[in-house]
Amino acid sequence: MKVFFRITILLLNIAAAIGLLVVYIGLYVSPAHFWYLALPGLVYPILLFINLLFILFWLFTKKKALLLISLLMIVVRFDLVLSFIHLPYQPRNLPDDSFKIMSYNVKNFGLYSWENNTLIRDQIFNLIKEEAPDIICMQEFFHSKDNKFINLDSILNNSKQKNHHLTPTTIYKYQFWGIAIFTQYPIISKGKLTFKETTNSIIWVDLKKDDKTIRVYNCHLQSFKMHEDYLKKMDDIPQNKQDLKTYKNILRQLKKGYEARSIQADSLSAHIKTCPYPYFVCGDFNDTPFSYTYNTIKNENNLNDSYKTAGTNMSGTYVGNLPSFRIDYILYSNDFKAFNQKVITRKLSDHYPISCSFVLNETAKK
Repeated sequence: MKVFFRITILLLNIAAAIGLLVVYIGLYVSPAHFWYLALPGLVYPILLFINLLFILFWLFTKKKALLLISLLMIVVRFDLVLSFIHLPYQPRNLPDDSFKIMSYNVKNFGLYSWENNTLIRDQIFNLIKEEAPDIICMQEFFHSKDNKFINLDSILNNSKQKNHHLTPTTIYKYQFWGIAIFTQYPIISKGKLTFKETTNSIIWVDLKKDDKTIRVYNCHLQSFKMHEDYLKKMDDIPQNKQDLKTYKNILRQLKKGYEARSIQADSLSAHIKTCPYPYFVCGDFNDTPFSYTYNTIKNENNLNDSYKTAGTNMSGTYVGNLPSFRIDYILYSNDFKAFNQKVITRKLSDHYPISCSFVLNETAKK
């Protein structure tokens, strides 16, 4: 009986280790070709926890060597562990020449919360004013020229960010939805990457800070566009044909999201490789650190993740019905040093804003 039990545990351990291996493979294989390899990335923290349990199990048996199955599989990509678990850095005094960047999916400033949308909008404005970023990247920006949601004018008139680049992705009469960058620094060049059959986009600006040109990318990549009813069903076991149909629709949405996002990540990565300046990549990636999207944008361009290098708190950035994943990022080239990255846990949107301060490295100043 003991032999059967240990063989069963061993087989389950191997299966869990293979699960981690599939996550690692999915980092490099585009979902545009094999989208299902991206799915295990959604449950990487669970797979990690299960493998840690197996390590503990074998540690207290005579077959201690078997703990290497999970241990080696974890260690080979330990950087993924640090993507969501790390000892927070202590806040540090900022150098005089530092500047702050903020990224925030503002969810249309609460437009569709009809009973208190102006309250939410004003609270978001106040938060931005409190943080006083020198550069802010906003996703799901909304502006109307003919009602109380004249948001563009409000930001330009009531903050230090007097320069902006705004790209509408949807326009209806006097209203538009889109993506925006606001900054106190002069904008000397700007551009955008747009994609067919989607309202997602990427914009960039070249800024003049002192005598140095810096590029900032602002990204809003493809979401899964899950209906609220779908999200409620994800924790349930299918009971009938209608439930099965719902699950098929969920998988279809996952497939579409992964495929579109991989194409967007490839386009952004290719554009980054042509950038002649020190740069930042900010925004809502709609994907976890255990994904092809993140790996393609960050690792293929040798970028740094401000959360990992200067994070002062541990928190996901998504505030919706799914688990609180980290899907919003401020990535940066090796020309900068990061200070005091934080996730601002104020629930005014379905995303928490993030901010981080930076200075140019001495070599980049030359």
